[in-house]
Amino acid sequence: MWYTPFRQTLFLDDFYKGVTVIDTIDLIVYYDTEFVLDTTKNIVIKERSILEIGRSISKYFNYKCFQLDSLFKEYPDISPNDAAKSILDYENTFPPSFYESFFYNWPKGKFSVVGRIAATDFKYEEDIPQIKWKLLDSATIIAGFHAQEAYCEFRGRFYDVWFTKDVPISIGPWKFNGLPGLILSVKDKEGYYLFRFAGISSPTVHHNCIWMPNYKFIPVTRQQYTEARKQITANAPLFQNNYSGNTGILIFPADDYQKRKLGNDFIER
Repeated sequence: MWYTPFRQTLFLDDFYKGVTVIDTIDLIVYYDTEFVLDTTKNIVIKERSILEIGRSISKYFNYKCFQLDSLFKEYPDISPNDAAKSILDYENTFPPSFYESFFYNWPKGKFSVVGRIAATDFKYEEDIPQIKWKLLDSATIIAGFHAQEAYCEFRGRFYDVWFTKDVPISIGPWKFNGLPGLILSVKDKEGYYLFRFAGISSPTVHHNCIWMPNYKFIPVTRQQYTEARKQITANAPLFQNNYSGNTGILIFPADDYQKRKLGNDFIER
């Protein structure tokens, strides 16, 4: 991800530094996401995301990150700029729908989240969220799967969800889990966040492992990570001053910077 005062995209300066394989993939699920970036300007980010379901660990992340990893593995000498040109749309440099990779049950019983903000890599862990679901009687067919409706409140938002027992895996996109079947679609009550099932496949020879990037992550709490995201969006100099201690570089005083008002709050309130 690179930063300008108004926009962010994927940072590519040192994206690929090797990975650690942490599980073997059993199933791959694709979702189309629609996130309202700015409610005042009606800016909507539409992207593809991917859920890798392993034997004991699952990983959910932005599909562009998967494409970058594939490029760097196949062409280890490719420059970051050339990789960016083949993947990113520079005519639409709004932020990705989310910056993080979400690891379910890694380590065991935990939810690990890694994300890069500006040029800094963060990681936080939390217990696997125990979401209180209300199962509804509504039923439909989604992409050939028999789907049932469910409802929940999770961290400040209300969600309507469709899941299928045809795929008996208790997980879905982002942090959603705990239903008796694969989650196919999620939509919050306000219509700001939407995850829609886009396909399912078995692993291939070239895509059969779940990996963790080998970065020197700064360990933080979920609250600290959320605050860092707010800072880079609303007050970039404050973020740089807080997280450039290793370099000794400070940006002009944050108090002299006109803070940018957020157009929308994050998915976790």
